[in-house]
Amino acid sequence: MRRLIVHIGQPKTGTTTLQSALLLSREVLLEEGILYPLPIAGNNHAHVASHFFGYEAAQFHIKEQHRENQGAVLAEGAIAWENILFEMQTHHPRTTIISAENLFGAQSFGNVDAFIAELKPYADELHFVAYIRSPADHYLSLHQQSLKHGALPGEPRKGSHNRNALEPYLNVNGVFLHVHPFDRDKMHGGDIVTDFFVKHLTPEALHAVTRPQTDQNTSISAEAMVILDHLRQKQLTSKLHYYRQHYREAARLVMHADNDLPGKTRPKYRPGVARMIFEAHQDLDWLETTFGLQFRPPDADPAADHRTLSDLRSVRALCHVDETRYQQLRRSVPSPHIAPLLSAGRKFKKAGKQPVRTLRRVLTLPIRRLRKLTGKT
Repeated sequence: MRRLIVHIGQPKTGTTTLQSALLLSREVLLEEGILYPLPIAGNNHAHVASHFFGYEAAQFHIKEQHRENQGAVLAEGAIAWENILFEMQTHHPRTTIISAENLFGAQSFGNVDAFIAELKPYADELHFVAYIRSPADHYLSLHQQSLKHGALPGEPRKGSHNRNALEPYLNVNGVFLHVHPFDRDKMHGGDIVTDFFVKHLTPEALHAVTRPQTDQNTSISAEAMVILDHLRQKQLTSKLHYYRQHYREAARLVMHADNDLPGKTRPKYRPGVARMIFEAHQDLDWLETTFGLQFRPPDADPAADHRTLSDLRSVRALCHVDETRYQQLRRSVPSPHIAPLLSAGRKFKKAGKQPVRTLRRVLTLPIRRLRKLTGKT
């Protein structure tokens, strides 16, 4: 009996921790007849999404690596899938696990039926696994990740995003869909690694698993979020792709200062905001009826009655911000430590036909802006 388990997310439900554990435990899992194929890069199989669902399904950093060359992205996706098939044919596992959170919602870019049809010849049982997080917690975590990487977080939106992502896998012959709550109080062992292994693998595999030694995702304060949001708005107005590299380095410096500055706390929504985000999800009854998932509604607050989702575009609109700590954090990102940002632009000195002096001025704009933001000269 050949089982193929496809873990599709959703994003921000401990996927990085689970993927790291699977990769670290790869050799001992093989001894148990469980294959976690070696990814092309990183600890997951995100590259295969473009093979099954087209260029638009590829993660941004993959497109960026290939300078948005669609042919190169699609070719790499095909290679990623061929590598998985080669390992399956080499090791003859009883269970193969593919994990890629960008497969969650990929139905927006392609045909799920065609995806399933391509997988079926390689498994007697085809399982899809998803963990779902409470709406408000999920949105805040996504917002933080976007700011860390310089993406556009976007305001909360009404819709049935979970239902749209999951329903195509329901009632398909030979396909099993497993949907679990990402809730430490409801997961085996209080974490996704233990929960996934208990529900989908074997006791022997759980006993043999090697876990990552550090937390794979760290939270940042609301004060750091405000600074990163300001930097993102300033720097990403340009379409020059290398501005993103400047941003990431600046973000690293801000997050380091955030960790060092006393008084750091996890961001907390303003009164009523979590309830607004919760009520924007129009598929919660469907999740409960179909999978038994229940999420407790956050408290409502009259202060939010006059607000709409479009009002929640800024960090300050979403979260409480300690203004004193925010000012301290602005001052604690030392200007001399911004110097490494300059080196990020060196490789672009020969880009195009602009004089080096002009190009240098363009490339150092993010540094000058960050100095202005931190009050340093």
